[in-house]
Amino acid sequence: MDFILSCSWSQLLETLPLPNIKWICPTAPTRPVALFGGFPCTAWSDVGDISEDAPNDVEGLDASAAHAANLLSTEPPNIKLGIGGFSNGAATALHSATCHVLGR
Repeated sequence: MDFILSCSWSQLLETLPLPNIKWICPTAPTRPVALFGGFPCTAWSDVGDISEDAPNDVEGLDASAAHAANLLSTEPPNIKLGIGGFSNGAATALHSATCHVLGR
């Protein structure tokens, strides 16, 4: 008998034994992604090529960093915040953290 497990990253995070953590797991907006021939899918920024020389979608990354900052702006000021992601979300998390450190 085969079982199919269907869950999101947020559901997996909620199962971790970390009682003092509040997980905020937004879903990226749907947008055309060049790598997939312009097919619309959830992505924090456009990806045109998977290579070290591929151009970055700085405008998309900036918009996503602003979205992340807006989500986190409602959290109490006396708590420590962390930001992370997977794949395109990881790139967005790194860009967001860099923007925060640089005051942008």
